[in-house]
Amino acid sequence: MYSVEGVQVGIHPLVSAWVRGHKICHPPVKLRIPAWDLQAVLVALGEESFGPLRQVDMEHLTYKTLFLVALSSTCRISELHALSVTALPD
Repeated sequence: MYSVEGVQVGIHPLVSAWVRGHKICHPPVKLRIPAWDLQAVLVALGEESFGPLRQVDMEHLTYKTLFLVALSSTCRISELHALSVTALPD
């Protein structure tokens, strides 16, 4: 381990003071989950681009289905990611 003035660098008072000051000036950034409104999403899923189901394209139908499955099952993202589309018929 390196030492300065006979003191290990990791416990040197000047280094410790600098690290504390750096943490104060540059606090860690907390990732915040963006707020969303369930009612607004449900209204959007009821609009023309998501229905009627016989006329909607596969992409919008997939989005709608995935969202409703995620909402109703309260699965984690990793569990939803594990769903396989290879077993679906063409």
